[in-house]
Amino acid sequence: MAGFDEGIVFLYEKMKMYMDILRLWIGRDDTTKVIECLRKYGPLEPSLYPLTLSYFSSSPGRLTSATAELLKVLDHIDQQDLLPPLQVVQALSQTSVATIGMIKNYIGRRIESERKERLEDQKQIQSYRLESEKKRREIDELKTSARIFQVTKCSACGGSLDLPSVHFLCRHSYHQRCLSDAADRECPKCMVEQRTVADIRRMQEANAEKHDLFLSELEDADDGFEVVAKYFGNNTMAFAKLIDSSL
Repeated sequence: MAGFDEGIVFLYEKMKMYMDILRLWIGRDDTTKVIECLRKYGPLEPSLYPLTLSYFSSSPGRLTSATAELLKVLDHIDQQDLLPPLQVVQALSQTSVATIGMIKNYIGRRIESERKERLEDQKQIQSYRLESEKKRREIDELKTSARIFQVTKCSACGGSLDLPSVHFLCRHSYHQRCLSDAADRECPKCMVEQRTVADIRRMQEANAEKHDLFLSELEDADDGFEVVAKYFGNNTMAFAKLIDSSL
């Protein structure tokens, strides 16, 4: 099928061999077709972008004719977060044609974006630390100190609290008559949240026994570290049990 590019492209497209289509047009040194190929198949296969960047910067003449398209590709990569900045720089630095001045705006935007993300992460981490410390203090108080209940209104009806009354450690208090028999051991306001947490905990512990599921996800995943991080983040102790059982 030599010389029949349309037929070759048709076959490659049917077999979803988009990288080979791009290499075909690069081999033909057809910048217009390369750009068309990237626009059409780039969303389906992001790995086309590094190869295209390398092609654009492979010679001074090609870079001069495709500078506008190169900048558009960089903007698209930035907006869609398709590639890490280091990979972009590596793709463009395979030759000495592209200069840092051409991509300084892209690099500047990425640095600023990552700086903002880092600040947000730090704020969230600090928030989690403060919340964890608060919970630890509450647990210590429950273990070592008596809790004094000074609530004056029923958390259910809002009326003045009188005897007989029921107090919960979550600091909600009720008239005994406002509680159903099923709720005499659980705070009605906190019951749904507590049961949700308990259900999640049971599900995590059940998943910790499903070794085959974990190993299957790990084997099929493109990023095995992401799978490990997900299991570890969901339940550290259950994950440790899972790993011990898998060894």
